[in-house]
Amino acid sequence: MTFYVMTPTFERAWENGLRPLTENKISELEAFEKISAPFRDFMVANVREKDIQLLEELSRRQTTIVQQKNPGLQVLIPRS
Repeated sequence: MTFYVMTPTFERAWENGLRPLTENKISELEAFEKISAPFRDFMVANVREKDIQLLEELSRRQTTIVQQKNPGLQVLIPRS
């Protein structure tokens, strides 16, 4: 089920980040941003705001999702 739900996310990461990296069209830094963006978007859309806030507190981050539109992956991934 997870693979089925995540397939569009994997495809975006491949097409926008990993493929161009393997073809030497973008840098590793740019690839990281483009590969992680689909996962970030998916998690932001599917994780409750209160859970993001809790994980931010646990990671000792002082910002909230309201203040930061792109919470770090260390905040989003534990809820997956």
